[in-house]
Amino acid sequence: MKYYDEIQHLENALSHSKHTDEELSDLQLKLNNLFQVFQDDEEIGNDRYGMYQVQAMISYRQGDYDKARRFIDYSVEVRGEHYKLADELVKHLMKQDFVSKSEKKWWILIFAPAGALILVALLQIIVHFIKNTGSASSSSNPVTSFVNIISILVGVVAVILLVLLPIWIIELSYVKKYNTGHGYTTGLRKRTGVLISIFLATWYWFYTYKTDSRRFWINFLLGIFTAGYWTIVAWIWAMISSTGRPDAFYRLYPYYDDLPKSIN
Repeated sequence: MKYYDEIQHLENALSHSKHTDEELSDLQLKLNNLFQVFQDDEEIGNDRYGMYQVQAMISYRQGDYDKARRFIDYSVEVRGEHYKLADELVKHLMKQDFVSKSEKKWWILIFAPAGALILVALLQIIVHFIKNTGSASSSSNPVTSFVNIISILVGVVAVILLVLLPIWIIELSYVKKYNTGHGYTTGLRKRTGVLISIFLATWYWFYTYKTDSRRFWINFLLGIFTAGYWTIVAWIWAMISSTGRPDAFYRLYPYYDDLPKSIN
């Protein structure tokens, strides 16, 4: 069958230690053609993992280690079991510096609510101090009014971050497993995205921000300009978007859109 022959050819070509950029581009073009024809082919079933494996190998040769890790992990999911080549590639990737960098983001998000609440407390202390100086005893004073508005905005941010806190903790646990090499846990999770869309509407596009930054800001600003009424539209839109996307979108995030579209 053409699929298996082409995959074998690509694997053999990538087994050499050195490749020029031109050679890698040529191999990527051949792989793209396979994706177009076979990525939705149910006849080959789990053997589709070979395409994701080859993509990981090409990305590794190109020095794009994050993308390589996404695709080799997904190849294991598609295959349904660990296999030698994937384990060996992961070991090589674990030696790269990139693997531990993503933890910082989740730690910052976990401690952000506490930081926001502390800032609110400090702002209120400032307001109390200003009022007690005698120079600004009225609550209508523009300085105290401004500080109070800032306090409210920061407080709203703190509440939103507190609501999202369980998600950040779950994501951190996945990333820590990823960084220590225990399991194949890169990418996002569809169920997390669906839950965010159900309970937090617009914030779903924050979860997939690298792909959906425009959607996030459009819905966020429309929500403000319409005094929250747009949230109903955003809620429906987010649920349709989160449930309609395939699992591969989340597991390969943010590289899923780079895949050639199926012509079948």
